[in-house]
Amino acid sequence: MSYRSHPLTTLLVATAFALAACAETFEASYATLAEAQAAGAVARGWVPDWLPPGATGIREVHNLDTNHFMVRFSVPKGTAFQPPKPCEPVALNVPPKPPFNRAWWPSDVPASGLTTHRHAFFGCDRTFVAYSAAQGEGFVWHAE
Repeated sequence: MSYRSHPLTTLLVATAFALAACAETFEASYATLAEAQAAGAVARGWVPDWLPPGATGIREVHNLDTNHFMVRFSVPKGTAFQPPKPCEPVALNVPPKPPFNRAWWPSDVPASGLTTHRHAFFGCDRTFVAYSAAQGEGFVWHAE
């Protein structure tokens, strides 16, 4: 006797697995770096402790299973920033795509050959940074 699944059953099982995978992904916003620290997001590694002290408007998304995360932050325009060692400047084509799709993440981070870059890009092992003093914004993402 052969078993053939019904297309609807297959769709329901696939949807259940997809929802289970998303269940470990969380998103949060913090007005300041101090607020992110107080909430424990920095201690857990979801928001880097090396963001500029004046970082505001912090948004982050992370997955507990994969340890992937993305962070967006704002600073006053013109604020100089240098990520910590061992972060080094990288070529525009080096950073991988961020691990999540979010409306608050710009389409030109990381840069592609189709866009004009407005950020400096840094690589810190498997964590990447895009920063623009002129725009007053920064983006950090970790992907395996």
